[in-house]
Amino acid sequence: MPGSRASVFGEAEDFHAALSAGGVAGLLVSGRGQFRARMTQVALEGIRLAAVEEQLARIAFIAVPAGIVVVAFQIDGGPSPVWGGTEIRRGEIIAFGPGQRLHARTVGHRRRLAAACKHSLARLTSSWRLRQSESGPNSCVNI
Repeated sequence: MPGSRASVFGEAEDFHAALSAGGVAGLLVSGRGQFRARMTQVALEGIRLAAVEEQLARIAFIAVPAGIVVVAFQIDGGPSPVWGGTEIRRGEIIAFGPGQRLHARTVGHRRRLAAACKHSLARLTSSWRLRQSESGPNSCVNI
């Protein structure tokens, strides 16, 4: 069902709960300080988009659900998450297919004025077709 939602999180457990529908099975915050994250979501027929901003370093364990493809890309110019060992840069996307398991790591703040980690995710159902890059399931593609 189409809809949208904007959320602000002050607790890592609440953020994890919001991400669990997308396959986030575990979340470990490794940075020090007050946890803060923002997420804006838009749901359409067969696709769910999310823009995320996180303040602290964290590691997430992701198990992509059956019938789902997750596509991730960086927004803004700040630090980018490392997805399954691959750091994506501005203008690149990375896709993960049904049943894939991986870790996604963010670096968070290194200094008080450092930029937050900002990234976006698209969660596509099996009704959407996505052709995987010839170089493998975790490859980056320039857009």
